[in-house]
Amino acid sequence: MISSVTFPGYFNKNSMICCDCEADLEIFCRYIAPALNIYYRFAGEEPNDIVTANYNITMSRILPGYNIKFVEIPRLKHGNIAISASSVRGLLDNFNENKTKIREVVPEVTYNYLCKKYEV
Repeated sequence: MISSVTFPGYFNKNSMICCDCEADLEIFCRYIAPALNIYYRFAGEEPNDIVTANYNITMSRILPGYNIKFVEIPRLKHGNIAISASSVRGLLDNFNENKTKIREVVPEVTYNYLCKKYEV
């Protein structure tokens, strides 16, 4: 529910621009949430991406003022390392060498799909 019009910085992750997500959240809180009867907003914990982490912090501050509970879901970890789509994509560059690591960090159905797609 993030808009490139109200929050362009979210989509330009390589930018060092400080992102202000308040306008996007105000639109969500004033118009979208009431129209859809939304009282909870869930988001995954983000330990690696500053823009997304800032968005989560801002949601935790703004949403309660509109009677919307913000729930941040802890990121799955493998050991002490947070699992992310980016880290899995990095492992896919050398699928056959990284099969064991990939199997440890993705659900079985995803692993089976990846095996069919990447194995020779």
